[in-house]
Amino acid sequence: MEENDEDITENDLICQRVSGDILEKVIDFCTHHVTIEPMVEIRTPFKSDTSTLEEIVTQEWYCKFCENITREETFQLIKAANFLDIQPLLALSVLAMCVDINNKSVKDLQSIFKITPPAKEQGVSS
Repeated sequence: MEENDEDITENDLICQRVSGDILEKVIDFCTHHVTIEPMVEIRTPFKSDTSTLEEIVTQEWYCKFCENITREETFQLIKAANFLDIQPLLALSVLAMCVDINNKSVKDLQSIFKITPPAKEQGVSS
């Protein structure tokens, strides 16, 4: 049976692992990807001197998409893309995170990933 616009009803999408704000970004990405310009596959390995997203992703819209999201939103997009199985968004989000954390100090990485530094060991006497 063919479906036409008159048969479509609005329903809530229950997706507990993805917030409404993040789902909106996912829809923006998918809409652009499907209707305007598919994202070119991200090829690896990268050149050793590559340090920016623009050096890897040559399509302007996808670079701007990543520039306009916070680090926390990037974490959430990675989770959403993985949960919803949207591989191009997952690849782009992970790449954006990798570029963001590249060359960060251990202290910075612990802060970004909310890792408690290991306690310093006391000297053991014999």
